[in-house]
Amino acid sequence: DIAWPEALGTLKHIQLGDQSIPASALTVDTPGKTGLSLKADNAPSFTGRTELRVTFASSLPSPPLQSDYEVSAGFGEGCEVSLIPGYPDNSNDFYYSAVSGAQSLHQHGVRGAGITVAVLDSGLWDHPALTKDTQGKDRVLARYDAIADTTTNVFDESGHGSHLTSVMAHSGPTLVKGKESPGYKGIAPDANIVAIKAFNEGGQGGMLDIVRGIQWAMDNRERYDIRVLNLSFSARPRWPYYLDPIKQAVMRAWAGGITVIAAAGNAGPEPMTVGSPGNLPYIITVGAVTVSWTVDTRADDYVPDFSSRGPTPDAHINPDSVAPGGHITGITRPGSGLLQDHPEYQLPSGELVMTGTSQAAALVSGLVALLLQLEPDLTPDDVKCKLLGTAEPAINKDGLLAYTPFQQGHGYVSITRAITLGERGCGNTDLNIM
Repeated sequence: DIAWPEALGTLKHIQLGDQSIPASALTVDTPGKTGLSLKADNAPSFTGRTELRVTFASSLPSPPLQSDYEVSAGFGEGCEVSLIPGYPDNSNDFYYSAVSGAQSLHQHGVRGAGITVAVLDSGLWDHPALTKDTQGKDRVLARYDAIADTTTNVFDESGHGSHLTSVMAHSGPTLVKGKESPGYKGIAPDANIVAIKAFNEGGQGGMLDIVRGIQWAMDNRERYDIRVLNLSFSARPRWPYYLDPIKQAVMRAWAGGITVIAAAGNAGPEPMTVGSPGNLPYIITVGAVTVSWTVDTRADDYVPDFSSRGPTPDAHINPDSVAPGGHITGITRPGSGLLQDHPEYQLPSGELVMTGTSQAAALVSGLVALLLQLEPDLTPDDVKCKLLGTAEPAINKDGLLAYTPFQQGHGYVSITRAITLGERGCGNTDLNIM
């Protein structure tokens, strides 16, 4: 079934690949809508990925939005697919800055200034929106390649690290109808950045390289005033958390004054799928929420199946909270591994749209930078107290939880509530990291 704006007129031609669809295949032909039924005697043959091209009788001065069309297709029994609605202007307005509450803070000058976030991932693309803040000043304080053990370059073959940094700190202004708004595309567009490379083009990272990267962040914490460490990766836990070398390094970072944000992983929806280092109980582990392409309401938000669930093998509740992680727009290096592997995720304007708890964790790292700008004396335990104590759990109309704590943790992170209602002294009170 295909539906379109009636102003486009009647359907003139349908083509699948280089083969035309015969008129006999049309089952419905009304203004703005048609149906196709392809059977053995009238179905074009194709293999792999094939383009469906539809031509209309009229054209419009400006192209209709993706959400103006409806396309659904069924292939045999139990196999159906539909066109996603999309966002009105995804390349100019990264919706999650507004949905997360960050954009409201941007208007009051709270943009993460003076707070350094270390991103341990695949490196960094030297794009002005990533390397410069909203005033055009350089804000990448250091680069460290934990694989080569050098500080000269962190070229991002994968593109994953650049995309996460974009989510966290893209300094480009949000455009509304072509005009700059008070908000910015990234969550903390004025935060300082330390880029630590521990993952290769294929997204693989060695245990020793990861530990070396975390240790370097600890060794240089005071030099660059590193306050936040983003760990948007996940692996199957192999040891109890207290015996795992990576988590031992992470615990040292937390105890040393660095707030560590980790991704829960994308191995859901089964229980006990939260990965390492997210299964470490001391830090802040983030699962994902998708907003279903509706930015003005939470009524249809949900925890997607891919978001990993708890409990952990050591019986801790994880994730700690959830945040937007569905169809997240950002920039990454042209020709990167991600773009080569997933060209369908790239917008015509060049941005890359990704989904996962990696993006949700990067978003929360940006929110923590905003919180620390306002309250720079917060300890990591205080940050955890404020975020988790004010998170909003999803609740059904009957008053019961829509998701268990193993699925949503304490709930949806709210930076506005954390700032206005958050308390200190309740983070990790039942855990002694020392």
